[in-house]
Amino acid sequence: MSNGVIRRVDGLGRIVIPIHMRKKLMINENDNVEIYMGEDNHIIMEKYSTLKGSGEFFQNIAISLYESIGGTIIITDQEVVLASYGEKRMSYAPGIAIDNQLITAQKAKTYSQKNSLMIKFGQEEIENIGVFPIVLLDKSIGSIVFVRSGALSESEIQMLKTFASLIGNMMKG
Repeated sequence: MSNGVIRRVDGLGRIVIPIHMRKKLMINENDNVEIYMGEDNHIIMEKYSTLKGSGEFFQNIAISLYESIGGTIIITDQEVVLASYGEKRMSYAPGIAIDNQLITAQKAKTYSQKNSLMIKFGQEEIENIGVFPIVLLDKSIGSIVFVRSGALSESEIQMLKTFASLIGNMMKG
């Protein structure tokens, strides 16, 4: 028994992804999707993440940032944690889903550190965070999230912005 949706393939090989599936996967117009063959010749399709597969690289960036400014450094794509390091790194292990508020903060393309911004990682809600979007071709593809009690200095803010910008520029290829 299947609980999927049946769609007809048109003459150009296209199918329409039902809106409820696009919403659940956060696939928007002009987003890229990755299609590949799974076991038993199943077709697998998922939202494409430019940042996926660079976990060791991001882990090294998180460690470097932690050694400079402390706190907890979390690097995400638009769906999950890719790397984390610092005081609470075990709470933000790679693969933990991020919530819609962080995605909204990523799209804002601004630094935000407010007690009113509460983000949920897995089962934990955190406040007083800095979100530094990673931008590729004018589109947010992830973020560096910084968690620490107390405000960041201007030089710390600039450092986090620079690293986010560096990652975005490196993804251009």
